[in-house]
Amino acid sequence: MSGRKSSILALFLLCEAIGAIALVGNAYDWTRSFENITIDWRFALRYSVRKPMGKVHVSDQVVLAGIDQLSVDPKHSNYSDRWGAGGWFTRENWNQAIAPLALEFQPKVFAYDILLTAHRTASSTTNSIDDFVGRKKTKLSLAVLGNDFPRTELLNLLDQGSNGSFANNVETLSESKEGGLTELDLLTAITLNFSETEQGHAWSLPEDEGRIKRLVRRAIPSSSLEHVPKDMPLADNALLPFDPLPAGPISMAYINVPRDPDGVVRRVPLVMAFRNPLDRDAPVFLPSMALKACMLKFDIDPASPQPGTGIHVDFGKEIVLTAKDQTFHIPIDRRGSLALNFEGNFEDFTQLTYVDLLDYKGFLSQEKKLSNTPLNQAGLEIARKIRDKIRGKIVLAGLTFTGGSDIGPCPMDPNMPLVFIHMTAIDNILRQSFFWSMNTFETALYISALMIGMWLLNAFTSPRFSVHAEVWLLIATQIVPLVLACFRPLYVPMVLPGFSVMFAFGAIYLYRYNTEQQERLAIRKKFSTAVSPRVLRFMEEHPEQLVGQRMEATMFFSDVAGFTSFSEKLDPVQLSQVLNDYLTPMADLILARDGYLNKFAGDGIMAVWGVPDKQPDHATQACLCALEQQAKVDEIRLYFHNKYSVELKVRMGLNSGIVSAGMMGSAARQDYTVMGDAVNLAARLEPAAKDYGIRTLIGQNTYELAKAEIVARPMDRLVVTGKTEPVQIYELMAARTKAKPEHFRLAETFDHAIQLYWKRDWTAAMKEFEEILREFPKDSASFVFVQRIQEFLTKPPPDSWKGEYVRTSKH
Repeated sequence: MSGRKSSILALFLLCEAIGAIALVGNAYDWTRSFENITIDWRFALRYSVRKPMGKVHVSDQVVLAGIDQLSVDPKHSNYSDRWGAGGWFTRENWNQAIAPLALEFQPKVFAYDILLTAHRTASSTTNSIDDFVGRKKTKLSLAVLGNDFPRTELLNLLDQGSNGSFANNVETLSESKEGGLTELDLLTAITLNFSETEQGHAWSLPEDEGRIKRLVRRAIPSSSLEHVPKDMPLADNALLPFDPLPAGPISMAYINVPRDPDGVVRRVPLVMAFRNPLDRDAPVFLPSMALKACMLKFDIDPASPQPGTGIHVDFGKEIVLTAKDQTFHIPIDRRGSLALNFEGNFEDFTQLTYVDLLDYKGFLSQEKKLSNTPLNQAGLEIARKIRDKIRGKIVLAGLTFTGGSDIGPCPMDPNMPLVFIHMTAIDNILRQSFFWSMNTFETALYISALMIGMWLLNAFTSPRFSVHAEVWLLIATQIVPLVLACFRPLYVPMVLPGFSVMFAFGAIYLYRYNTEQQERLAIRKKFSTAVSPRVLRFMEEHPEQLVGQRMEATMFFSDVAGFTSFSEKLDPVQLSQVLNDYLTPMADLILARDGYLNKFAGDGIMAVWGVPDKQPDHATQACLCALEQQAKVDEIRLYFHNKYSVELKVRMGLNSGIVSAGMMGSAARQDYTVMGDAVNLAARLEPAAKDYGIRTLIGQNTYELAKAEIVARPMDRLVVTGKTEPVQIYELMAARTKAKPEHFRLAETFDHAIQLYWKRDWTAAMKEFEEILREFPKDSASFVFVQRIQEFLTKPPPDSWKGEYVRTSKH
């Protein structure tokens, strides 16, 4: 197998290996925490983009009756009071709302996202009694506050009275519904607990048999379940509403809102399993509040289904709700959870203050009997608006006041009332608007396609093109999913593809660097001996000069453009011949100008003038040698094209300055070389020449030292990698003794144009550069500045800009 084919195969195997490693890692969710963060970004970005456009949509069939700031402000109305006190404590605020909800305001479903549990005898609740009666300055209240008063007995009596009243209202509501007087369904909350105890009380038989049966009665039939995972988490007990409510005709559903490992709520389980103590081998599956609310709205009752209605749960695929006139398909994961599509924020949902239901009850039922006073008419109008807002809809009662305990982080807000989670789930179901994600197979195809793309770019395109294409590919893996999320609720992974592309990029270029270095080492070994004798002779004559000293010198770097690309097209023998044919005349010209041929680096040459022996005209000699080398390249270009099918182009960079010169290396081998900022700048100028489409760049110091003997034009104020201050750079055009009139004319007009450019006179500078291009249409540098000016006309540089161009790459 040829070297070229081996390289292509190695790159292919490398890319696919990285893709396989990424997919194996993904199977263990190693990117999940990072991906979750990007999901939050997408929701926030989508909302910020779509909200100003008026394109945020949520279902108008979901309404929040919030226990908000007004509901807990005793000054707002007769029904408002501090949470845990007044009507909230006695449950009168819940009891008195049932009748007007059923007969006046007429929602289809009213769900309590609040645990209506027994008060029990906790000290905190006993303190609530003290607070409740303490505000009534009567003999009775003073007696209750006495140390000998049986608070627990009073608490139990209050529980019995309020709980019995609520249960009676539920029974009455059920009878009214059977009689066709109302369509209202009440839905109360439970929580499933994944521990053996519930508030310190372990469930046991036969004491809790009745409570267990009440849960089983409200379960989804096992015949409606399919592909139940064997590792489905099972709750051990549940916190139910106060007795005798669970025994009555009220619907119940859990309100558990599990969080992701980082504490953020992004999904809600629509179905959860409960370990049945009566039959441990037959777990009970219960619906969430969101799912149950939708079932009630469309009269879907699994226990006694009407013809053409029902529920089917296929774990890992979907829940299907079949109503009389429509079907809802709800995607779920293998454990029954729905990934929430947060299209709207909290304030986008229809809302009302809970106590308004109490403040304006009776207006509609007594409409014909109301006296025609402004106050009554205003109340009647508000009552009508409330009815219009909630009639036939799903209404959730939840805590939204500041300081409420029922809050948690979600992608839209770190302190969101958790009733928003249930509202969002209902909204997603009703609008059939879901956050779709790529499955494992689709993700595998995506990663494989990216890796194949990386392989194709590196195997069949030039290194320069492949680098740029791979950078854009990496950017695309991050930008496209963000943009897509603004217009489609589709989750495309960002972290895994991004890591895959970056790892592949690094591995490929480590591989390429390694193979290229092997070639360069072989070339360097052959040519380094050509300069060592000169250094050795100088050591014998002037050993003190080699200890190490600071000297002024001019450094020269050159490199063949596209070396890696065309070297891969040649076999080793041809490659050796190409480099020999190129490097030999270049080395001869350097030595002829008294330059020190420091080293070859593959196709690259580093030479120095002014060391180890001093040369007063080192800058001039270096510049003239560079011009002679470019002339030689022009001379042999046709020969290289005809013999090797190689388009020979060479870039050069020169700079002068103070350097540290001396013998450097290991104890076994040392070479005389130079180090310093001036050296680094010369090395940076060589690749920078391609930015302007020119062949040779020189630094400011070199220009000042050699300007009497050369023709050069100012090219830019360049900030190289690792530096913050710009340096003036010039294009080396010709020796003065050999320059043509057009060299002087181009240098002069370009100088005038770039001065206007540095003064931010874009219009005048543009005109000058365009004039240059009319006379010198192949002048790439002028074209570069025309493009820059066009960009600055639309996006000007900051006021602090002084003409500098920041180069971010070393190559």
